Amino acid sequence: MTDSDPELPRLDDLDPLAERLLEHAAAELEPARTTLELTGYADGDYELRAFETVSLRSDPDRGDVWERVEIRYNRRLEWIQRCHYYETDQGRFGETVTDLEAYPDPTTAVDE
Repeated sequence: MTDSDPELPRLDDLDPLAERLLEHAAAELEPARTTLELTGYADGDYELRAFETVSLRSDPDRGDVWERVEIRYNRRLEWIQRCHYYETDQGRFGETVTDLEAYPDPTTAVDE
């Protein structure tokens, strides 16, 4: 990496956000079926989400359809959100997003 390359977020910087996201997830999702996922990208961006697969059914036109609920951090909007959607091998559909809490991007606060 060069000095001009973006840095991946440090886990220490994301820890308070992850804790807050998990507090929302505990209220919204079934803890035993919840997955926490952090994805970092080479451009320095990241995604943080906790999700639960609520159901799986077979649809004659779409194949397997997973119903999922996730609590995610929208970095662009700086909101923790609840997202309910259906997913197939072809992608997502029927997505409903609810804002839960404004939360400043912890990596921006660290950089300032």
